[in-house]
Formats: sequence, C-alpha cells, structure tokens
Amino acid sequence: MLSVRALRSDKNVAQFIPNEPGIYKWWCNKETLDHILSRINTDSPTLLNAIETCQVDGSTLFCIYVGKAGGRNTLRRRIISQHIKGNCKASTLRKTLFALFFGPDSQSTTCKEFDKKELNDLLDTFLWNGRLFHPKRSSKKKQKPLTAIFVFSIWTEI
Repeated sequence: MLSVRALRSDKNVAQFIPNEPGIYKWWCNKETLDHILSRINTDSPTLLNAIETCQVDGSTLFCIYVGKAGGRNTLRRRIISQHIKGNCKASTLRKTLFALFFGPDSQSTTCKEFDKKELNDLLDTFLWNGRLFHPKRSSKKKQKPLTAIFVFSIWTEI
C-alpha cells in the first residue's frame, strides 16, 4: 500500500509502479468515506459493511475505487499520468472525486475549470495498491473485461 503523495515523486514511480498491465485499488480513511456517503445521501450499514477494508498502521482504510490498466495503458501510465497528475477528462476517479468534494458547492462549475491543486491535495490523502495481471492462460475461453467501479467495490479479493 503506497501513499499517493509519495507516488507524485518521479523517483518513486519506477520503483513502485510497474510499467505493465494490472489491477489497482484506491483506499481512503473513514472521514473521507463518510463525506462520500453523505454526498450520495446514504448511511446504510449494509452498504458500509459491503465495502472492502484493510488495516494499515492501526487505521481502517476503505476501498472506494477499483480499476484496471491494460494494453498500452500500463499501471504506471494509468496511475501517474491519468489519475495522479492528470485531469478529469482522462480519469473517472478525478472526475467523480471532483463532483463529490468540490462540485455543486464550489464556485467552479466544471472539473476542467477547477484548480488541480485542491483535487491533488485530496488525492494525496489516499493510499494506492496494485497487482499485475496474471500471465495469459492457455485456455481459449474469453474472459470478461474488468471495468472500474467507483465507491462501493464489493470485491473481497483481487
């Protein structure tokens, strides 16, 4: 599990994020999750219990986004160029966080007009982890593509 703030440093990228296809998750703390839940008008205990959690340094973190990077769009390119240093056009994560945290209540009406610094500061509070895709199996059976899921990932394992 890596701090997004640490990943902004170019020296950490090659060491921690492979330049290969993979699956990744974004994790937040309870305060951030509570804000997200309040913005979508839900406090359902069933929903809260369905969100994958993990413990890091004694704190509970919540998985709010699962995505994939495939083909020429490697983990490194997807995470750094599009999510961490990118813009809302290239990142559903950035677009959705903008709407949940800065959207209708902010003076900016669109993510494109928004100051990237505020969104980057928010992303810097998140943690990230990823895994490489498994090598292709010899089976000829086509596998369903994995799509990004924002907020309530009901996965228990990747």
